Order: sequence, then structure tokens, then C-alpha cells
Amino acid sequence: MRKPVRRCVLLWLSALCALTSCGIPATDVIQAGGPASGIVPVANLYFVRSERLVAVPREMTGEFDLSWVMAALMKGPSERESAEGVRSDLPVVDVVLATPAPSDGRPEPAETVATRSFVTVTKSDDRVLLTLAAVMGSGLGKAQLVCTVMAAQRVISPGAKPKPVTLVEPDGRRADDAGQNCPG
Repeated sequence: MRKPVRRCVLLWLSALCALTSCGIPATDVIQAGGPASGIVPVANLYFVRSERLVAVPREMTGEFDLSWVMAALMKGPSERESAEGVRSDLPVVDVVLATPAPSDGRPEPAETVATRSFVTVTKSDDRVLLTLAAVMGSGLGKAQLVCTVMAAQRVISPGAKPKPVTLVEPDGRRADDAGQNCPG
């Protein structure tokens, strides 16, 4: 009875030795660049193609937050995306930039810039407010904003339920949206 137990123990010990000493010599730490960075997060920005909302994936770089996402959305589609028929339905508005007065006291003309940056993002405990500085007649443009913010929240806080979005029009009217109609 002892012989089979001893034989079993010897087999296990020899197998353990073979697995732990596989013939690869120990080495020192090799410095070869920065630490592994993992997977680059991707969030969907929503644009319009053929009068329908479409998700366009974008790799997130640097400090990724809702401000980054809104800036990327306001830039509009890339040249390649535009060539594929993707466009933005967000309005382009003229913004007058104040310029500092020169030291000689003569006023300089203000600079007018065409931009899509007309929305202020405010996060609260229970929702995200998008305060619009320009009137948006298009339902697609509003959906672009809401769906992009909803998608970004899923990337920023994986596993957490995205907060509903409230659009605040320039006249103060509010519209709540939980993004139920956003295409996947």
C-alpha cells in the first residue's frame, strides 16, 4: 500500500520540478519604453448621413471627459467621413471675440469667428445639462448632442448607468432626453 503512495508522490514531485525549471535563465529588468498602456478607449460621436443619425467611432486621446467629446463633435466629421457622406447638423454660429485694447488707446475691430461651439456642458449629480447659446431648429442636431453625450458617459464610467441629458434652449425651455432613440 505504501509503494503506490510513494510512487504517486515521486511522480508529482518530478512533474513539479519539470514545470518550475523549464530551462529559461533568469534575467534582469529590461527598460524598453513606457509601461503598457492597454486599450485606447473608443467613443461614438453622432453625425448625420442620408438624414439619419449614425455613430462614428473615435479613439479617445489624452484626458478624456465630456469637454473632450463635445470639442470633437463640434469639429465635425473628418475629411474621410465627409467624403463618405457624413455631415453635422449642428448650426455654425458667428461668435464675436473681444480683443484687448492696444496701449495707444485706439480700439481695434472685434474678430468674428464661425464656430459650432455654442453649447455649455454642466454635470450635476442626477443629469447632464446642455445649455444652448444658439437656436437649433433641427431635431437631428439635438439628437447628435444627446446621443454623443450618452455614448461618452458609457466610456467615461463603464458599468454605470448614464445620466439623462437635459437640453436648455436659449429662451430657457428645457427638454429631457435619456437617449432611448440613439442608434447603436
